[in-house]
Amino acid sequence: MKYLFKTLLISLSLVITVPTIAEDNQSTGFYGGVGGGAMSGDEIGTKYTSLNSIGLIGFKFNSNVSIEAEASVVGAKDKIVVKGLGNTAINHNVGLSHSGVFIKLELPKSGSITPYGRLGVLDSKAKLTLGNGNYQVTDTNLAYGLGINYEWGDNASVRIDYTAVEPSSNTDASVISVMRVFSF
Repeated sequence: MKYLFKTLLISLSLVITVPTIAEDNQSTGFYGGVGGGAMSGDEIGTKYTSLNSIGLIGFKFNSNVSIEAEASVVGAKDKIVVKGLGNTAINHNVGLSHSGVFIKLELPKSGSITPYGRLGVLDSKAKLTLGNGNYQVTDTNLAYGLGINYEWGDNASVRIDYTAVEPSSNTDASVISVMRVFSF
């Protein structure tokens, strides 16, 4: 099922972007950014968060369509205490990270602010320390989000976005990030 979403996403991106690649527009080209964010998750009623460093690279085909990839690295883990059998408390250290590919569709500008929406595939990883054992859980899901981009200088901007991950059977996740983006 996850390969079906990837195939549909790639097909949709080709249908949208191939006719616009030849468009003569000064707002095209590569861009990249760095920033921070918080990734949160909810797995079977247990909520946890992780503060992350985030990197982004993308290509803007025209004034409305971009394709971008982003990845995060765990900065600070969440510590949770869950009561187990016999009411004994077990410490859990949870660190969340992600990587994803998105199609970004920008709406018309309002001054220096450009709102946008994103649709893509997000691969999220949870690294857990349960007692004395370490575990890693990986999940790939459809992701979608909204954000705003504020132009700050000729080739730089600040963006804030929220990305939600389509929940799997046990897990629900989201990412809120703030990034400084530079055009090349």
